[in-house]
Amino acid sequence: MDRCISCKLCAKACPVDCIYIESVGKGKPAIMTRFEIDYSKCLFCSLCVPPCPSECIVLGEKYSLPGHSRDDMVVKFHEGVFPVLVKSTHAKGMVKEFQDEGLFEKKKQVREQNGVPTRVEQDPRKNTGLS
Repeated sequence: MDRCISCKLCAKACPVDCIYIESVGKGKPAIMTRFEIDYSKCLFCSLCVPPCPSECIVLGEKYSLPGHSRDDMVVKFHEGVFPVLVKSTHAKGMVKEFQDEGLFEKKKQVREQNGVPTRVEQDPRKNTGLS
């Protein structure tokens, strides 16, 4: 998410159209307003990986994708939502790098200045008080 330059090459390469990108501007200063991947459609074919010039889309074992509905399979990265993190050494290193550089907070402030909300809680029932 933070390395994405909004070129949309990954979305164009996807044979099942499961990557959704919307932004204000392009390049490094782009403000992401939507960056979602619908994993219920994804074939995990990796055709989205080679076109990415900033190497922000990779396939690996960093995340687990279990869910109870199709909606759980749409990951809204622009809202600060991520799939369940698998506790591997590589994943821990990437999370540490992300936190040490404060990238999430920096991007969150820019998004909020531009009127794009950042949702941290993935379970909407916890935000609304519903059970």
